[in-house]
Amino acid sequence: MNAIGVATVSTDRLIVFEPYAKSRALGGFILIDKITNATVGAGMLHFSLRRAQNVHWQALDVCETHMRLSKSEAGGAVVHRPLGSGQVDHRNLVEKKLFRMNRHTFLLDGDNIRHGLNKDLGFTEVDRVENIRRVARSPAS
Repeated sequence: MNAIGVATVSTDRLIVFEPYAKSRALGGFILIDKITNATVGAGMLHFSLRRAQNVHWQALDVCETHMRLSKSEAGGAVVHRPLGSGQVDHRNLVEKKLFRMNRHTFLLDGDNIRHGLNKDLGFTEVDRVENIRRVARSPAS
């Protein structure tokens, strides 16, 4: 109750608005629970996140299959979820062993990813799912 925060709001359709600083009528909103009709929140819009409409998949001259064949190895992933002390050291040892076996490795550390690609995500259930979706997203899919 009476908490203040910053949020990104997504809608299932376009809405007309002006920044709150320009128009209180078009820049403010309230959230109403459909079941109880109770007001559950209110906010001010500052700007939209503009998504380009002209984004298209680009053809790649070298695809994943070509990369696998050129390296003479199949792609794969090892998912390691540290559960306690020493687990991160174990993960690093696994990567070093694979590297010594001339396997191409790339360590996707959750904390490191949250400094870049997923820096806008928190730790709610929805954010955790989005975190995994972004990391797992294949260029070919």
